Amino acid sequence: MGHTSIEETYCTYRHLVPGSITKAVRILDAALRETAWPALEQRKACRLLVAQQLHRT
Repeated sequence: MGHTSIEETYCTYRHLVPGSITKAVRILDAALRETAWPALEQRKACRLLVAQQLHRT
């Protein structure tokens, strides 16, 4: 396209696809939630287990 950066391309053509940023944000948010949330819950469960073990000793 001859643009020097993706930002220039975006600024030039963003009006052609209204709502595309909102849709992209939703897609990325859903993907991150699916991958990051289980890991967060697993870390919380692990910390709880360790805390319980420490209180028993």
